[in-house]
Amino acid sequence: ISNINLCRISWGKVIGVGVPETNLINLETSLLEYNKKFFETKPRKIAVKKGLVENIQEGDIVSFHWLEAREKLSPSQKDELELINGQLVDFLNHWEGL
Repeated sequence: ISNINLCRISWGKVIGVGVPETNLINLETSLLEYNKKFFETKPRKIAVKKGLVENIQEGDIVSFHWLEAREKLSPSQKDELELINGQLVDFLNHWEGL
């Protein structure tokens, strides 16, 4: 599960911009979990690298991949990413290889 969470392109709301020297931002996001019967997403707070995204402020929505911010998202981009991630959860819950 941890590799799926690292590899899948996800999004989060910026809740804190760290000290510039740390190059970290804090996000509210949802991570994939498996509860022995099915996959689901649960709200979590995580720190990710700021990456090359500039002018990040609290309240921004950013995409991230392998714990590094990739870009700021518009509301419609966030909604599209949320839809795609929901399809991933549905796929995992119906995949007979598990």
